[in-house]
Amino acid sequence: MVREFLYQLRSGLLYFIYGDEKSGKTSYCLMVSSFVLKSGGSVVWIDCGARLSMARVEQVLSFNKAPLDKLYITSPMDFDSQEKAIVNVVSFLPKDLRLIVCDDFTYLHRLVISGNPRTDLPVYKRLAYQVALLKEVCIDYGVACMLVGHIREKPDKEGREPVAARIITYWADVILSFVKIGNKRFMKVEKPEMERGQYEFMVFDGGLSMVY
Repeated sequence: MVREFLYQLRSGLLYFIYGDEKSGKTSYCLMVSSFVLKSGGSVVWIDCGARLSMARVEQVLSFNKAPLDKLYITSPMDFDSQEKAIVNVVSFLPKDLRLIVCDDFTYLHRLVISGNPRTDLPVYKRLAYQVALLKEVCIDYGVACMLVGHIREKPDKEGREPVAARIITYWADVILSFVKIGNKRFMKVEKPEMERGQYEFMVFDGGLSMVY
């Protein structure tokens, strides 16, 4: 079952992938993207944090013998630009589009929230609108979408949780959390509930590989 999550994209579903820094989230998305590109589909990558390494992109795609010409990358500089990028993708879908990746999806919205619930409400509504648009594309066109987020400390509580968790988890069909403990990395399937489990993996030139 874990091989299906690692190596097979489930069309028409919205994925929420979150976890620690350097835990393998982007490598996972790049690996899945390379499989889509190799099969003849196209991928739209919205790099919301403007941190995507082209060297890593080329490394993963080259290892998996995937072409680069159908990987469309855009890097919005602020929350307004992020929303415009998503609206543009939804409005002008490439015919062969199979995957949309929004890396660091919750990064730009965090830059504009103040911590005041009253003034932050419109920002959260816009974030929910963006997720709803992407979910609609998944349902109507069979395109898969991966939203990549980070975790934060819970205010006045123990533990950590994904940023904007309630908004994104509501819409997500698949939820994968990535954890790095020392030199070890783990992927935990949280949703669908029937497929829950935790698996160790390693990062390599082609993306991720399970540790057995």
